[in-house]
Amino acid sequence: MRVVRPTSARAKCPGDEEPETPAPPQAKQLPGVSPVGGIYAAKPDKSGNSQDGIGRVRVCVRVRPRNPKETAKGAKQCVHTSALHKGVVTLRAVDNLTMFSLHGQQNRSFAYDATFSEHDKSLTIYQECVAPLVKRCFAGYRATIIAYGQT
Repeated sequence: MRVVRPTSARAKCPGDEEPETPAPPQAKQLPGVSPVGGIYAAKPDKSGNSQDGIGRVRVCVRVRPRNPKETAKGAKQCVHTSALHKGVVTLRAVDNLTMFSLHGQQNRSFAYDATFSEHDKSLTIYQECVAPLVKRCFAGYRATIIAYGQT
């Protein structure tokens, strides 16, 4: 007889006191913030199991610094994070070309589970995004990390 462990919205480990949070409050308060689809779809019940059978997906974004070629050309930074609004990335128009791409808006913000600026160290990102997953893997759960972008 095969025993299947129920899908969990977020793996629970002994000593893990991190509260389950729905959407970050700042995502609801900022004008023009677009919530990322699917992140908050799996709502856990009292036992910690996902009601819809889908595991929790976290989306974390790191804004990369300009490379030497971009700096030499005088390229301006148009992607910004804010310590005040954790979890939000804002695209800011730096010229008329960017304005066209943003459909005439000066700024456009997007909400994520976690955001990191170009000044954040890799260790900080590891501790916040990866280490909890590794801990849960050793507790018997499964995890997948997908890193996308320039390395």
